[in-house]
Amino acid sequence: MNSGSIPLHEDGHSWWRSRRIAASLVAGVTLATSVLLSALGVPSPVPVLVALVGLPVGAFYFARETVEELVTDRRAGTGLLMLAAAIGAVLLGEVTDAAILVFLFSITEALEENAIDRTRHAIQGLMKLVPATATLLEAGAQRTVPASSLRPGDRFLVKPGDAVPTDGVVREGTSSVNEAIVTGESLPRPKGHGDLVLAGSANLDGALVVEATKPFEENTVATIVRLVERAQEARGRAATIVDRFSQVYTPFVFLLATATGLAVGTATGAFGLGAVRGVTLLVAASPCALAISVPVTFIAAIGRSARDGILVKGGVHLETLAKVRTVAFDKTGTLTTGTLRVAEVWARKGGGEDEVLSVAAALETWSEHPAARAIVLKAEGSGVPRRAATEFRNVPGKGVEGQVEGEASAVGSLEMCAASRPEGIEEAEGVVRGLQPRGMTTVAVVRGGAVLGVIGLADAPREEASAAVRRLESLGVASAMLTGDNPATARSVAAQVGIREVYAGLLPEEKVEQVQVLRRRGLVAMVGDGVNDAPALAEGDVGIAMGVAGSDVALETADVALMSDNLEKVPRAIELARATRRVSMENVAASVAILAVLIPLAALGVIGISLAVVAHEGSEILVVASAIRMLRS
Repeated sequence: MNSGSIPLHEDGHSWWRSRRIAASLVAGVTLATSVLLSALGVPSPVPVLVALVGLPVGAFYFARETVEELVTDRRAGTGLLMLAAAIGAVLLGEVTDAAILVFLFSITEALEENAIDRTRHAIQGLMKLVPATATLLEAGAQRTVPASSLRPGDRFLVKPGDAVPTDGVVREGTSSVNEAIVTGESLPRPKGHGDLVLAGSANLDGALVVEATKPFEENTVATIVRLVERAQEARGRAATIVDRFSQVYTPFVFLLATATGLAVGTATGAFGLGAVRGVTLLVAASPCALAISVPVTFIAAIGRSARDGILVKGGVHLETLAKVRTVAFDKTGTLTTGTLRVAEVWARKGGGEDEVLSVAAALETWSEHPAARAIVLKAEGSGVPRRAATEFRNVPGKGVEGQVEGEASAVGSLEMCAASRPEGIEEAEGVVRGLQPRGMTTVAVVRGGAVLGVIGLADAPREEASAAVRRLESLGVASAMLTGDNPATARSVAAQVGIREVYAGLLPEEKVEQVQVLRRRGLVAMVGDGVNDAPALAEGDVGIAMGVAGSDVALETADVALMSDNLEKVPRAIELARATRRVSMENVAASVAILAVLIPLAALGVIGISLAVVAHEGSEILVVASAIRMLRS
């Protein structure tokens, strides 16, 4: 069994192009020919010689790996047991048994390689969806260039039906873009000026002029491929335990086989029989299926999760995720969209909502505050009259002031507006007291010494947030909210999404402390945006960064990265992790059970070398087939 990394096939991942499988088939053909010649009564030396021809061909790859492990890593792998058994069988004159062993072991190794390649190629296939050429825009002219030549700042055209060659920002045009290749989300997303588009995304409707933000070799798809390949090399705790067991177990099997052979030879006086028993025991006790039971399952699961837009950074994180008992969510940008919107407009009697929005938008046009942008967008969407503002002045942390059509006006906190005691301030205070418990941020609008109205803004929960929380509950996983926002807003959002455990008004270091408290009742996964919540993400047993497509920092630092903003991928990740643990443990249990049966049967002489080989290699094939199920989970 090859415990190291397996290179991709030179000519792709089709099994019939694998040199390893070709070598195994040569061994199989010579074995079948040898058996057929014997059945036809051809004199003994000929069938034996035919079988011997296939032995070095079939054994070439696993023998080379076995020697490399011994010389380079000083490790006695399971391949050493099979090589010793094959040589021993030949020396004992059991050439056909040796040929059976070499053929079945080599074909099983080749099938294992093919299973791993299927996972790797499923991810590497993403790169094939990124176009090889791009339409570069220079001085008003179009020129077709290799996509690999694109550099940040280059502008390129993406026509309807084309794929985006590298990550960039839309500078001209609007369209719908399908980002399923990266995010796993099948629904197209609208894109316009200033929006990020990702390499490999399919442009559906209009033409887009995009400014590259990353070179081709560093685009999001290339980063995903690189990180998944790295994750496949990161072994989990279970895989490490099994690997360490194999390193101790292999020398033990050699000693056991030697002792068995000597004991049988001494007891019967037939040392040839003892040697056969020892070789049979070498084959029967080889823990190949056990050694691959965990890593091959994890590799398949990591590939499957990546295709779903869930990037897991190694088997150890899958193991941990399967045992999580609490998921702690950040609020802003995680449970909510992270974008304020106008939720309610209150106007005093004698005025109207349009008047409130019109005056507020006139001043807020000059501000960069998120609340200002929300008010301007609401005004534009409502078609209210546009007014000009002069003498604009920002009041840090409170609001803005200025002149609107010659009258002194202000938009900001109730405290700021109340300082001048405008008419109607008492009514406004009552409205604010009613809106804040509903999780709204409020601003008052004043003009000409009187309150025009109050605007309530809210950061809306994500549409799928409540469904994600319900799915977690069905899995027996509790949900909690950790936020720096005020308690009223936090409780309002939590009620909307179904979270009962709320911790609000937390500073970053207090979030870390709260994660430590939650860990007292079991493992905790912290879900945040991957940057602002970095301390809490690091403190959690598993840090899950969401919506990080195109974010280098989050992709590189999170234990698990959700490529889209879909919160339902959190319970999906836990389901995949639990399925991986279940399948790997099933494989371990089956492998141990088979060893427990084969070893005494071989020691007692109930089974011979051929039957031991068939049972042993059959167990490997079963483990590989079981692991492949994860690709379809």
